[in-house]
Amino acid sequence: MRIVLKMQEPNAAPSHETLNFAVYRDEENPSYRDNLFIRALPPVPTLEAAFDALAHRPADRRDDFRTLDAPSRIDLLGQLQQVFVPTQQHIAALQKVVALVRACYEYRNPDRPEVQRCLYKSHKGLPAQIGRLSPTGGGSNGMVLWGVTGAGKTSFVDRLAEYLGNNPIYHRMVQGGASLWPQIPMLRIQCKSTLRGTSYALLQHLDQQLHMTHYSRLNVRWNRDDFLVKIQQAISIHFVGVLVIEDIHKLKDNAGVILEFLCDIMEECGIPVIAVSTYKFRPALIADPSVASKLTAKGVIDFEPLLFLPSSSSQSEGDPVESDEGSNAAAVSADWVRFVEALFNLNVFRHAVEMPAALPSWLHFHTMGVRRFAREMLVAAFERSVHDESITNIDLALLDSIAANELQKYQEAIHVLRRRSLGEPIGNDEAARFEHLLPPKDGLDSLAKQIEIRDKELTGATATASAPKKPRPSKATTKPLTGGLKPAPRKATTAKPRNAKPRTADEVYEGLAASGKIAG
Repeated sequence: MRIVLKMQEPNAAPSHETLNFAVYRDEENPSYRDNLFIRALPPVPTLEAAFDALAHRPADRRDDFRTLDAPSRIDLLGQLQQVFVPTQQHIAALQKVVALVRACYEYRNPDRPEVQRCLYKSHKGLPAQIGRLSPTGGGSNGMVLWGVTGAGKTSFVDRLAEYLGNNPIYHRMVQGGASLWPQIPMLRIQCKSTLRGTSYALLQHLDQQLHMTHYSRLNVRWNRDDFLVKIQQAISIHFVGVLVIEDIHKLKDNAGVILEFLCDIMEECGIPVIAVSTYKFRPALIADPSVASKLTAKGVIDFEPLLFLPSSSSQSEGDPVESDEGSNAAAVSADWVRFVEALFNLNVFRHAVEMPAALPSWLHFHTMGVRRFAREMLVAAFERSVHDESITNIDLALLDSIAANELQKYQEAIHVLRRRSLGEPIGNDEAARFEHLLPPKDGLDSLAKQIEIRDKELTGATATASAPKKPRPSKATTKPLTGGLKPAPRKATTAKPRNAKPRTADEVYEGLAASGKIAG
C-alpha cells in the first residue's frame, strides 16, 4: 500500500518558491545508494574540498581604501573578525562529523518498513518515533568538540552548518509516492542552565527551521519524561541529522541530569549529539563514567592553541639533519603562519608593505597560539597605525607595547600557557582559574603511568622466563624422623600477603609450560 505523506501543519513550510528541494547525488558507497536522505547530503569532503568549505574571508576592499580617512579605515578592521583559516584539526573534524551524520541516516531510510510505520503514524496524528534501528543495538553516537577559548569552535560549527545545509531539505518523493517531507541536516542550540530551558530551546529552534510555531506553543511546565517523548518524536519525524549543543560548559549543579537527558535522546533516536565547549566541561563530563563514555563514543576533537616551531637559524646547506628539522618545524608551524598571513593581509597602513618574516614568531610569543589573542593584537596594531602615521609596519617593539597595554588583561593567562609550554608545573589554583585555556592532561598522565607499569611487568616476566629454573624436590621424598616417633618439625614459612601483586598472564603461561601442564 502506498502512503501519501503530507505535512500536518498548514504553515509548516514557506511557499514552494522558497523551499529547498532535495537534489540527489550518485552515491559511491553501496550501502547508501538506495537512501534518499544520504544522497541529498554532501559527501565526505576531500582535503581540498574541506579547506574550501571551511575557509572564509571578507569581501574584497575597494582599490583606494588606503587613501580613506581614519574612521573609514578603522571601520575596515572589523573584517579581521570574519577571517577563518582552517587548520588540520578543522579539516579532520569536518570529515569525521560528516561521515558520522551520513552513517546515522543509514538505518533511518524511509524505504524501511520500520520507518514507514513511524511516518504513517505521524501522518495520522499518532505519537511516533523512529528509534534506534542499528542491527548491533548500539546507540552511543556522542562526540565532544572542545578547546581553548578563541580556538574557532563556534566558527567551525558555522562552517559545518553551511556545508551540511542551513535550511531543511524537502523531499517530494518518499516511499515512491508524492510527499513534502523535511529533512533537517543539523539542529544547533545554545545550552541552557536548566533541563526545561534546554528542552524548550531545542523545540523552538526546530520551529524556526520549519517556519512554524507548533512546538513553541507547547506547555513549558512539562516534566522530564513529557519533554523527552515530544523531543524524540519531533527529531525522528523531521529526520534531524545531528544535534549540536554549544557552550555546554555552562551547565551548573544539574549538569548530570541534562547530560543523561541528551544521552537518552541520542540512544532512543539514533542521532549523533555533539557537545561543544571549552575545557571547563571536563569536570561535568567525567563525573559519571557511563555518561562520559556515551558522549565521547565517537571521539573527542581537541582544538588546542596553534604551535609554532622556529626553524634553526644555524642551518647550513647540505646538512640533512638540520634540513629535516627545518622541514618539520615548517610543517608544524604551517597552520599558524597561514593564519597570521591572512590577518596581516587585511592591514590598513597608508602604503602596502610586506609582512615581516619574523611576525609569526613575535606574535606567537605574545599569544601562545591562541587565535583570539592574536586577532586582538593585530587589530590594536593596525588601529594605532591609523592614529599614528609614523607606524608604517609591525615591529617587535610595537607588539611589546600592545601586550603591556591593550592585551594586559590576558597576561596572566598567557604567562600560564608559556610556563606550560616550557614544561613547568601548574598549581591547582592556577589550573582551576584558567581551565578554559589548559588542555586536560590528567588522563594522559595516568595512561602513561599505566603503560610504564605494564612495560616493567612485561620486562620482569621476560627475565623470569629466561632465568634457569631450579629443580624441584620430588613429592615422594621421605622426610627424616626424630626419635623414631615424631616427624621433624616444619620450617616456619611466611604467609603470602593477600594484597600481593598478581602474576601477569605471561608469568602464568610460563609456569604452566614449565610444569608440563600445557604444550609449548
